[in-house]
Amino acid sequence: MAISSAPFSDKDGRILGTLSVWIDMSELIEGRREVEEKGRNIAEAAGAAVNSAGNVPTQLAREVERAAKGAELQSVRVAETSSAMTEMNSAMLAVARSASQAAGTTDRARAPPRRARELYAMWLRVSAVWPAMPKPCGKA
Repeated sequence: MAISSAPFSDKDGRILGTLSVWIDMSELIEGRREVEEKGRNIAEAAGAAVNSAGNVPTQLAREVERAAKGAELQSVRVAETSSAMTEMNSAMLAVARSASQAAGTTDRARAPPRRARELYAMWLRVSAVWPAMPKPCGKA
């Protein structure tokens, strides 16, 4: 409650009494408290924002470092995979060479019996025309 008083006087300057005004200040005081509390809250939020902003470079640096480590690890793994692929290609070429050599050996191994069958078939054709033809060795 606020009380304001002032004397009032007649035209000769004699005090006749006082005039008092009583004002209920409770709403004003409550409003002032709310404004002060909001001001403190804003100051705290601003301080927190400044602290967070101060931490942003640190957090960003951590993330950049983590990304760099991940990229380095990925680079190592790519190099290892490339090396493994090169070794696998060499092994596959060696297998292909061996398979080719085996196929050539198989063809060469089949050639004599095939040639022998061809010669025997020729003998059969000739002996059908010339019955006195001697029989080939090993055939009865």
